[in-house]
Amino acid sequence: APMGNFALAETVLREHCSLPNVKGIRFNLDHHPTREELRQTPRDDWFADAEWRRSLALIDELGLSFDLQIHIPQMAAAAELAAQFPNVQFLLNHAGFPYVTDDATLRAWHEGLALLASHPNIACKISGLGMADYDDAHFVCVRGKCSAEICESIRPFVLDTIDAFGVDRCMLASNFPVDKLMCSWVDLYRAYASILDAANFTETEKDQLFRSNAAKYYDLDL
Repeated sequence: APMGNFALAETVLREHCSLPNVKGIRFNLDHHPTREELRQTPRDDWFADAEWRRSLALIDELGLSFDLQIHIPQMAAAAELAAQFPNVQFLLNHAGFPYVTDDATLRAWHEGLALLASHPNIACKISGLGMADYDDAHFVCVRGKCSAEICESIRPFVLDTIDAFGVDRCMLASNFPVDKLMCSWVDLYRAYASILDAANFTETEKDQLFRSNAAKYYDLDL
């Protein structure tokens, strides 16, 4: 992985950071301590890796953002990382992967979100919630559902994330094509719209969540 090899990371980043479509970097840090099938990396020690941290400092130098893809048990360490790199704009992927199967995990997700949101250099993408619909013991249930059913299932996760980070630091997004395995793009976005309407978000706030925050954080012309 380039960010685990500083010389390679520096070469790649310096060659590509000036390209108009390069806005940030994502490095899949998600390592679950007990569920091997949820691991994108076999390592659970990237945050402490000296070479990896040098690469993150280079992202800071080059003015790129960093997409933070982690699981609930990694949230505390990620919050410490954000504190140590206050000039890096971190973007939490997929609302922190709420693979919630019991009340204890739900509490841990809420606590982790609050901890991450306490750092002003972390914003959040609310996306990929369909991936949490992975077995018969989940709180999220979207697989094969219509937009109204999806709306009811993901509503608390959407609203609680916005409550934690605030409208100014949240973006509503899909995770297609992966989430296409669970639901249609149209049904997902109808669910998002219904959630915002029912919660009385203003038109300005809706625009922030659907468009302008993404334009701001990824330096896009939308």
